[in-house]
Amino acid sequence: MALGKGQKVPEVCKTLGVTGQTYYRWRQKYGVIAPERLPNSASAAVLWGRPENGGDAFTEKAVARYKNGYIESFNSRFRQELLDRELFLGLSKTETKSTVLVKHHLKQLKLPTMQSECEKTAARAAKENLDHLASLLALCELELVDRERRAAERRLKAARFPATKTLEEFDFDLQPSVNKPLVLELAKGDWIDQRENLLLVGASGTGKTHLATALALAACLRGRKVRFFRVTELIAMLLEARDDKQLLKFRFQLAKLDLVVLDELGYVPASKAGAELLFDVIGAAYERHSLVVTTNLSFEHWTEVLGSERLTGAALDRLTHRCHILETKGESYRLKDARRRRRSNDKESDSRA
Repeated sequence: MALGKGQKVPEVCKTLGVTGQTYYRWRQKYGVIAPERLPNSASAAVLWGRPENGGDAFTEKAVARYKNGYIESFNSRFRQELLDRELFLGLSKTETKSTVLVKHHLKQLKLPTMQSECEKTAARAAKENLDHLASLLALCELELVDRERRAAERRLKAARFPATKTLEEFDFDLQPSVNKPLVLELAKGDWIDQRENLLLVGASGTGKTHLATALALAACLRGRKVRFFRVTELIAMLLEARDDKQLLKFRFQLAKLDLVVLDELGYVPASKAGAELLFDVIGAAYERHSLVVTTNLSFEHWTEVLGSERLTGAALDRLTHRCHILETKGESYRLKDARRRRRSNDKESDSRA
């Protein structure tokens, strides 16, 4: 039910869900019916009740949009009238029309940090006697820092790392075979800009996935788009995309990335179709974006995974051209840790006995 010209006051009150006394108080204070007091956004359209022209009828959608704080698709004269009457904006005693307009424009420009911090920055600038450009610079810096933080969070979420691993957490003393200077140089990310690859070869539990994740995480924090896959997971996704006729879309998504991590190549043999699709990913990445591959197999045994010697040779040719290779040797860290904990438990049992 819409409120229209000539409608009786009891009908208006019933539609708005308020008493006649409340209705007249609104009329006296604002000269209009205050839609922000409507029970819900599905309420009827509202008559603004300007006596000079009999009022303007608003649609339910317009009311809902105003209740969400948006002022758009209306002419400037009426927008100014809304600001003058302090409707929907909830102006406090300390707020001014300029403050409301600045916040609104910053919201429209999608500058949320500047919107939330503009009053504090203005107050600080007035207190410290800063000029307008200094105040604007402070706001821009806040927005830039917060925007970079939010972008990094989005990239980390999109990367889908199985766990957060950093180079600071990696114990190079337990893995002296790892070339630490090379790892620290790779952390700078120049190899990604040059579309080079990285192969980490070693037995299970020697830190390959930790290093791959840490280097990919460092790249992600430096602004690069990263995606982490276990090889078996990627092959399953490729086969599913092919069956659903979404393979081109999936390839297009991969092509947008700067770095793709292929973890645990060699643990499970791939089917013929899966091996061909995996080779297609490797071939499409060649000199377009970087790959990180972790494997427990030496190169001569890759045929156990890919099946065909021809396919294996072509994949290795593309991966090893312009490539860094890190070898992790020694006993599994997980086995060492399990033995250490077992010995610790045995000692505790002996001491109690």
